[in-house]
Amino acid sequence: MSNIPVADAHCDFLYYMTQDGWDINRPTRNQAVALPYIKQGGGKLLFFAAWVDMDMRKDCLQQALDMFDSYFTMMEENDVFVPLTKDYTPDGDKIATVLTVEGGESLNAAISNVRLFHRLGVRAMTLTWNYSNELASPAMRRANKGRRHRRGAGDISTSHICLAFKCPRSIRP
Repeated sequence: MSNIPVADAHCDFLYYMTQDGWDINRPTRNQAVALPYIKQGGGKLLFFAAWVDMDMRKDCLQQALDMFDSYFTMMEENDVFVPLTKDYTPDGDKIATVLTVEGGESLNAAISNVRLFHRLGVRAMTLTWNYSNELASPAMRRANKGRRHRRGAGDISTSHICLAFKCPRSIRP
């Protein structure tokens, strides 16, 4: 078998690192994402998703910031991880990472948070997960647990997100 580099476009690790104390180097029984597994599988590019738990009694923005902090801690403690850059090649021992956000709830409907997330290193974001928010409604909507979707609420549009994340002109709305 050849050594083909592998990318994981959605690592659900940061939530559990933040909430349950998962360690990327020492996996627990139910932990799917861990450095030994990543290396064994030829992982060379990982997208670490920050997902906020709408059932928590904690502000969505604060949840995201806590997961960003966990991401930075993981990066500092593991020199094998490097942020993805245009110069990265999967030939060496380094594993490139991308910080992402799953669902726009963590923005708290503020365009300043889009810019802040970008400054903190977020390079990809989905507008929704399974719940409606100020940005959009998902294709397959779960029960929204009493949350009302307010179309047009907030001051964010998809063009703001594309500009903040430097989307190519061809995909801007």
